[in-house]
Amino acid sequence: THARTHSHTSAGRRCVAMPSLGSASGKRKITGSRYFSAAAGDAAGLKRMLAEWDKGGKLVRKRILEDFLARNTNATGPDLQLEFHNGASLFLNRLSAWLRLTYLAGTHVSLQLQAIAVFIAASSGQRFLPEFIEVGGMLTVLEILILETATETDKSSALRLLLRIAQAGRKYKEMLCESGAIKYTAKCLKTAKADNTQHCARELLEELGLGNPEHTDELAKWLVGLLSAVKSPGTQQNAAQALRVLIPALETLDISIVEPALLLFSSLQLPVQYEGCELVRLLVNYELLRQPLLAGLLSFLKPPQQDGAGDGDWSDQTSSAAVVYAQQAAASKAIGMLAADADELAELLVSQQAVHALLVCLGELGHPNTQSQAAFALVRLMHACPYVIPLIRDELGDEFTDELLDNCQACIADLSGPQQDLLVSNKVFVAAASTVVPL
Repeated sequence: THARTHSHTSAGRRCVAMPSLGSASGKRKITGSRYFSAAAGDAAGLKRMLAEWDKGGKLVRKRILEDFLARNTNATGPDLQLEFHNGASLFLNRLSAWLRLTYLAGTHVSLQLQAIAVFIAASSGQRFLPEFIEVGGMLTVLEILILETATETDKSSALRLLLRIAQAGRKYKEMLCESGAIKYTAKCLKTAKADNTQHCARELLEELGLGNPEHTDELAKWLVGLLSAVKSPGTQQNAAQALRVLIPALETLDISIVEPALLLFSSLQLPVQYEGCELVRLLVNYELLRQPLLAGLLSFLKPPQQDGAGDGDWSDQTSSAAVVYAQQAAASKAIGMLAADADELAELLVSQQAVHALLVCLGELGHPNTQSQAAFALVRLMHACPYVIPLIRDELGDEFTDELLDNCQACIADLSGPQQDLLVSNKVFVAAASTVVPL
């Protein structure tokens, strides 16, 4: 019996000891999860973990970073100091050095940036950010934004880290701007292909513009320039969003913003058109910009040119017509929104013959979006400026006018060929002398 018990006990001991006998699979299981549990609150454990980092290769360091993020993603400054036995700065310095050495090669860049962000974002961890900046970490992260070999994931991680730095206060916003952060981020936004990267770039630009008056004008110029990036609808959309956040902080606005803002109405992408409408609603409150903006919107209501229909490539003509109808729909929507925002704006639009132009758009059979937006805008102008209703009645009849006011969608559906001809050739013009009301 004693022999059997001894044999059973020995077998049990062998079974427990097997994972530590040096098998590769056993080492992989314990490596990632024991680095920081061994180091927590223990100077000897910290020394062992740092030694593992110093002598380890890419794979070992990757596991250390993954373990660190799993345990400390939302850690505070005191939590990190406890984790590293008051030696958190030692690990941060190693991270910063490895990033500077490997970012060009793309070695686990995103993982490194996420780990560094834990230190930068840690509450009550004010000492970590100056330490990171002193060793050139901030400049390294900025370079990643314009690095051709950097992945979209690397860039978005870099942008999130820079956002954390900017959120630390005006001092750090100015430091970023003086280091070229506005230019680098704007270029990143222009060239980014992933929605997440563009979103992160916009958030950083917005943050750099808030509470940072010395650099708002520079930021505004870059954002206005990005509105013209017609080959990247995402860039246009995000630049317009950031610009809308920044404009209230600007002391003055230059008239040069009008053309890029109106360019958004030429996009076939609805989100870009929406941003164009919202941007114009904001800009129209500035007296210097009001007249050119309204004139630009009304110019979009002109129908496509029919002359020379047989010249040129058919696909080019079709594409050009699609852009014109997109402009008509977006401009009609903006006009309707402006008319609803203020009766004074409705008066100005009517005085510039918006009713005539919208009636022409209403006659664009085969383009329901243009017709719908034109109808809604017309109704809003008619409610804001009732004196135009008799003019429409005289031109198009009581039945059409009443149906337009009661149910504009049904009115569009019921349009006949003769009515369409009347709309396209209508002569509803409003005398400007008695209707112009300054805002």
